[in-house]
Amino acid sequence: MSFSFCHYSLITQKKALYESKKMSKLIYLLLFLVVIGVLYFLNKKYNTLYVHHNYLSYKNKKIGINNSEYKILKVLHNETIITTNNIHHILSNKELHPNHIYRLIPEVMRDLNKTLVLLLANNNLVFSVSKNKLDRRIREYTFNLNIRMVFPLATEKRKKKKYVISEKNSQFIPKDNFGKLEDGRF
Repeated sequence: MSFSFCHYSLITQKKALYESKKMSKLIYLLLFLVVIGVLYFLNKKYNTLYVHHNYLSYKNKKIGINNSEYKILKVLHNETIITTNNIHHILSNKELHPNHIYRLIPEVMRDLNKTLVLLLANNNLVFSVSKNKLDRRIREYTFNLNIRMVFPLATEKRKKKKYVISEKNSQFIPKDNFGKLEDGRF
């Protein structure tokens, strides 16, 4: 009888040991999957180009851009190709002649290419240029990089509180609550 009791306790100990090894393997597997998920998320976030109204940021580096470059990147984000006609509408100005604007387009795109190459530390061309199939005078610029572009929502600047003097007392007489200012609009 003692033999069967010993044998039974040995079996339960082996079973408990086997279950604890199985649980530890499961815990290690879950921990490994969590680490892989975190690394994937960080890499995806880290490999993102953030486009703000007045600057670009990528991997904790920032570089300034102007309004026209921001609009060009926004069009390229929505569509993969931007034409010289689209850029002409973005750069249009009443003070400049349309022919002069068409001469500015390659310079603007070259400057945008240089800023992106500098920011991304990439020696490859950011834009490829091709001619339109219907009208050979129109050039099409295509964004070549496989980088995720994000346009953060424009956060409202902190509203400056505007105060008006009480309607009762527009002359700011100290007797009326010492000219207490009220929140309101002009």
